[in-house]
Amino acid sequence: MNRLIILALILFLPQTACNERKNPVAEADPAKVQQWLTKLETDEMKRCAGFWASPENAPADDLKSCAPEQQRIAAAMNTGGFSNEEVQPQDLELKAVWTAYNTQLAERVARQKHYEEMNNRSRKNTQKLLPHLKEQ
Repeated sequence: MNRLIILALILFLPQTACNERKNPVAEADPAKVQQWLTKLETDEMKRCAGFWASPENAPADDLKSCAPEQQRIAAAMNTGGFSNEEVQPQDLELKAVWTAYNTQLAERVARQKHYEEMNNRSRKNTQKLLPHLKEQ
């Protein structure tokens, strides 16, 4: 009887290990993942990213409302050739990915705000120095 159990385990355990699917998003270089997310960025993705970074604190209705966006991102990654393996929506459920995305997004927003402030100051200085020029 013991031999039969051992034989069954020897035959079936390797098959279950082979059928285990790897997450292509988790396996990819984090910088590559962030490039893809930035490329696929939408307002809806920005809204949902906060929920995905901290799903335990997100209302269930908000997470549910973000499911179509998660599907869109996975489909776009597949269509665009992100990986040799198919990206499934649940592959995007990685807190670290969305925490990094939110950090990068905040840095871009701060940088954009800084550039706008610099541009406004430059415009005001130009107007003071050259009052006869009209803004076009």
